[in-house]
Amino acid sequence: MTLNDIIIQCTNFFYTYPYIVIAIIAVLGIIIFLKPKQVLKTTLIILVLIVVCYILYLIGDATVTGVFNKEKMIYH
Repeated sequence: MTLNDIIIQCTNFFYTYPYIVIAIIAVLGIIIFLKPKQVLKTTLIILVLIVVCYILYLIGDATVTGVFNKEKMIYH
């Protein structure tokens, strides 16, 4: 899964369920308006966790591909 796939899935969700997306944005806007400092801290933590998980996913995918190709070369 690449970053482009994630963007396409988000876009498809937006076009499929526009009212749900508008409601989510409205709720987030109200929460940000009421408690901006806490929301920014939480958003930053979540963003860092997402980036770390994405990097680990990419590293794991590359490792699996390398091991598969190595085994293929050994037994070929």
